[in-house]
Amino acid sequence: MRVLGAIVVVVGFLLAGQFLWLGVAGPLGLPDGSWQELAASNIVAFAPPALTLVLWLRLRTGRSVADLGFRVRRPALGVLMGAATAFVLFVVSQLVVPAGEPAAGETDDAAGPVLPGVTVALVLLATVAVQASTEELFLRGYLLTTVRRYAGTAAAVVLSSVVFGLLHSFNQNASLAYVASTAALGLLLAFIALSGGGLWASCAFHTIWNAIPAVVLAGGPPDGSRDTGGSVASLAHVVVYLAAAALAFWVHRRRTRHERTARAG
Repeated sequence: MRVLGAIVVVVGFLLAGQFLWLGVAGPLGLPDGSWQELAASNIVAFAPPALTLVLWLRLRTGRSVADLGFRVRRPALGVLMGAATAFVLFVVSQLVVPAGEPAAGETDDAAGPVLPGVTVALVLLATVAVQASTEELFLRGYLLTTVRRYAGTAAAVVLSSVVFGLLHSFNQNASLAYVASTAALGLLLAFIALSGGGLWASCAFHTIWNAIPAVVLAGGPPDGSRDTGGSVASLAHVVVYLAAAALAFWVHRRRTRHERTARAG
């Protein structure tokens, strides 16, 4: 029941944020698929759920949001490692896209996308950080830690990743391959969150992962087809993400054994 309750909290809060955005999107009148719409949706749909979770944790359980995975020795290093890992994996994932499938940011224009100005890029980076960090708070913070407490690490990693993938099935034009690749990415994010960098690392990874295509696509004309999931979904990406998750699991396992040995010694 504790695990089921945690899932209800995560899904309920995040979906409430999406409904809130649907309620204000029309009156705002921002162009469909524009960077302005993306920036606004990141704030409206995700900031209120994040603040609600912080208050709910304090009033309901007496816990601080820092207890979800922010209490690490070197948070700055976690941010740097998470961001660097995201950049490297994003480049690799684009290289394995099958021939004929456009990578994120590509258009039919031979000149390619035009990068936006510095101000636009910074606004997108900041608002994407709100969106990505909120998802990390709920999925790799609250849900992962709750399930891990009652059902173990393996169940927590798998369940949080499945919920992560299913939540992204609500994205526009989401395909089965896209949901599968997102769930696979969730496995990687789970092991990153369990690393020495904690949620600092997973938030940084998620932010950079989503910010790269958001900034690139901001240079193109609005067409209403922006992929809010952060990358082009394909079966090839599922393989790449699973391989990265396996590597992250191996690193996590070595770190856990080292800590156990140090305590025993």
